[in-house]
Amino acid sequence: MQALCPDVLNLWMRAHDFPTVLELTGTAHPKEFKGNKIEPIRGKSLAGLLKGTTQTVYAKNDFVGGEMGNGKWMRQGDFKAVSISAPYGTGDWKLFNVVDDPGETKDLAKSHPDKLKKLQAAWDDYAKEVGVVLAE
Repeated sequence: MQALCPDVLNLWMRAHDFPTVLELTGTAHPKEFKGNKIEPIRGKSLAGLLKGTTQTVYAKNDFVGGEMGNGKWMRQGDFKAVSISAPYGTGDWKLFNVVDDPGETKDLAKSHPDKLKKLQAAWDDYAKEVGVVLAE
């Protein structure tokens, strides 16, 4: 196998990319453990990227979202919608072009309302699918 990541890569990844470990170790994801069903892992393998056989993991039209500590986010392509509740934010949704603005400093919500609505709807779908329960 060739050296992992021989060049500097411009990518983003997240903890849900655990399928990478399974693929690189040749391990199948178990269907059950001690008689209990194991849910499929969300995310995609980065193995092809690490081996140099692919340049991307997520397609431009893939929705990728998450939540933590009452913060929620959804990304598609270059855009990311973010909502952070008090005390660290206002709870309002903001929209960023993370390629042009990786520091997420320029809120584009007012200039791209349709994109924001699309990402918010995708987050709502994600939250229902995985059973997100946000604190009151």
